[in-house]
Amino acid sequence: MTFNLGIKHEPTRAFVIGVLAGAATGVICMFVPHDLFWGEAQLQTLIDKGKTPLPFFGVGEEPTAIMTAYGYCMIDPNDEYSQASGFGIGCAAAFAITKTITIGLSIGTGIIGGHFWGPLFVGCAASHFFTDLMIIFNEWIGLGIDALAMYPCVAILCI
Repeated sequence: MTFNLGIKHEPTRAFVIGVLAGAATGVICMFVPHDLFWGEAQLQTLIDKGKTPLPFFGVGEEPTAIMTAYGYCMIDPNDEYSQASGFGIGCAAAFAITKTITIGLSIGTGIIGGHFWGPLFVGCAASHFFTDLMIIFNEWIGLGIDALAMYPCVAILCI
């Protein structure tokens, strides 16, 4: 099945689909700037739950600081509580879902990227989601299954 929008001229169709995919990726990344770029540098931010500042983004009055203005799940480096707790289960789920969508848009429309670091990024976010979910289940039902939440690195290998 081909997604052609009823446009028979191939270069025009590629252009229109590329513009739509780029616009969708841009809108997603306005709110989840962690999904921007390759994922290699952002992976460290995910591993430590946001304690490492996102690379490529400035702070204060720098020109690139505006790229995170609408961003969710941003950890304020000046807030001790945010630094200590990191992002939560909702952010981990949002990262996994939105990065999967942006990778699909990228690969599906021929935009470069998403073949190696993207899946690692999604796996890391999904492993944090899984381990945080296991912590919640352990607190809720109290079966002593906290071992499932102790090792996110094992969860990333399984996911």
